[in-house]
Amino acid sequence: MSGGRMNYLCYSIENEISNIPDIEIKELAQDFAKLMHDLEWYLSCDYGEGSWTKSLEEFREKWLRNDGTDRIKEYVKKEMKQTEENVLQLLGMAMYCKDCENFTCGSGDYGDCKERKERYLFHQYDAKCDKFTPRPIAQKINWGYW
Repeated sequence: MSGGRMNYLCYSIENEISNIPDIEIKELAQDFAKLMHDLEWYLSCDYGEGSWTKSLEEFREKWLRNDGTDRIKEYVKKEMKQTEENVLQLLGMAMYCKDCENFTCGSGDYGDCKERKERYLFHQYDAKCDKFTPRPIAQKINWGYW
């Protein structure tokens, strides 16, 4: 088995991450656990020095050499998107292809998706795909589905 020099400290950290309520501290703990994993594998001669120094440099760059503004902006952006999606689902407006801003309603039962780059038959209830981007509420109301 690999590692072991530090009694698998990285796994102890990973086991407790789900108990951390703060999103930034949780991400820090995840990155620290990865760093400790790489250190332990290096000390156990399972990783070369290059792997360890690369991991250390990535950790320092992310957590010690910048003020975290970009990281915090990403947290806010992610939370805002999740909140928007939750509200739209509560309103019944973000569940299907017709609710996606990539989708253009065609004539009859056909429509076009910019992401799928194809014209296909839809029944307004096709489940959303992984490219789903909720259509703004004002635009949805003007579409006449509701």
